[in-house]
Amino acid sequence: MRKFLARRTGNFSRSQLMVVASVASCLLASACRFAEPPAPPLRVEVFAMAQCSFATELLGQLLPPIRRMGDRVDFQLAYVGIQTPDGWQSTHGAAEALASKLQLCANAEGTAPWLDFLLCQVDQEDLPPHNWKDCARSAGLDERELQECAVSEETNALFTARLQHSTDQGIDSSPILRIAGRKYEGGRSSILLARALCDAMGNAKHAYCEAIPKAIVVQATFLTDSRCTDPECDVTSMDHFVRNTFAGARVRRLDWSTPEAKKLYERLGLTHLPALLVGPEVKEDAWGWEHIKAAALPAQALGYLIPLGTRFQPLTAEATRVASPKDPNQTQAKTAAANL
Repeated sequence: MRKFLARRTGNFSRSQLMVVASVASCLLASACRFAEPPAPPLRVEVFAMAQCSFATELLGQLLPPIRRMGDRVDFQLAYVGIQTPDGWQSTHGAAEALASKLQLCANAEGTAPWLDFLLCQVDQEDLPPHNWKDCARSAGLDERELQECAVSEETNALFTARLQHSTDQGIDSSPILRIAGRKYEGGRSSILLARALCDAMGNAKHAYCEAIPKAIVVQATFLTDSRCTDPECDVTSMDHFVRNTFAGARVRRLDWSTPEAKKLYERLGLTHLPALLVGPEVKEDAWGWEHIKAAALPAQALGYLIPLGTRFQPLTAEATRVASPKDPNQTQAKTAAANL
């Protein structure tokens, strides 16, 4: 091969000879493969109001896995507002508009500092733009430049365009999450969101997908009675809430007709159905526990009880329209329902 190249390529430059030699070696070894083009980044879009607490909660769970996945995700943030005869306005007023514009300006400095700035803001107890200067410093952004950018005509035009984009997409509520163009309806814990992103990547998953933490298994038992026709006996929405709140939820339903249900009913000291019992391990899922702790009543070693019914008494199989003020279980159920 070397003699062949010497005879045929005497007038070639050194670099040209190296290319020819490389191609020849590949052909002889039958090992030439053309590299596949990289997969396009996964488009993830959030439509939000900057001062919407549900939006900041979503971003707080979504942004950490997005940051871990780097260039594999194309993250976009659009804003939801109100169109008036005088032009576009933020739903919650001037402070929200300022918060949105500061976020847009942070984005102009690059994806990494932008995500750091957003995460800092949504991690605060107060809603944006509170502590935006501290967040700018922590993200390595210049406060003065950010402030000047936020009040510029260019940024105002960009903000208006993002509001118009949301309207063009038929979005008028906050938050809405789209992954690869599809509205996401699942749970909003970081683990569930990370899994959704990975599933949408198909075969071209990011390496982080293999490192997503395992979910805490939480046992959840609904005590129900099929005889009850009262709307409050329908636990469908609560079942959906549990599955979307706890990534490792193991949900089952026990009907009053079973001996196990009657035994558990008596052990818990219930007087009304339906009710929800979650295992003691529920507190290990910090994000999920935060969403139910106000309604959860200690149930000794069994875990925590959330009374859901205030009218149906299975022992008499009657739906009592007026709850007795002397019945502590009914009072607990009303408090629990109000706290969810």
